[in-house]
Amino acid sequence: DTVLDYGCADAHLFSVLGPVKERVGYDPDPKMIAQISPALRDVRIYTDRDKLLNSGSRFSLIICMEVCEHLTPKALTELFRSINSLCLQKARVVFGVPIEAGLSGFAKGLYRMAKKQEGATFTSSVKSLFGIKMDRRTTDLEWYGAHTGFNDTEFAAELVKHFTVKSTACLP
Repeated sequence: DTVLDYGCADAHLFSVLGPVKERVGYDPDPKMIAQISPALRDVRIYTDRDKLLNSGSRFSLIICMEVCEHLTPKALTELFRSINSLCLQKARVVFGVPIEAGLSGFAKGLYRMAKKQEGATFTSSVKSLFGIKMDRRTTDLEWYGAHTGFNDTEFAAELVKHFTVKSTACLP
């Protein structure tokens, strides 16, 4: 495979992925890129999405983990367009997002309250339990810092507008 980790942070995924033909990472945050292990210095890294899109590189496997839950609807649509344009024919794309609703969301909310994380409240925990929509605060342009209020069901509905979903899985 030619693999792109879209939102690669410190590129750790490549240390556990095994051998692949080509390893490319994209992350717009230079602070995250600076944390890449010296053992992963052969991974080609982009911090500018336009440079990646214009590089001519296309991938048979694109992985996007722990990214989409932070994006505003506008940024999410742009991410889907970008990823689609980077796919080789018959490419596989793997998205990973947290479940922040139902019992899982409620438990996470209580944990965040116990850890005194910013914005964690009993009200938001109960809203998560019942899937009640919450206002989300952007911490940067088109970026939500917290997972609280992310709705994986809405994400799935948006995803099928842009990709053919072949399978889904839920991990604990």
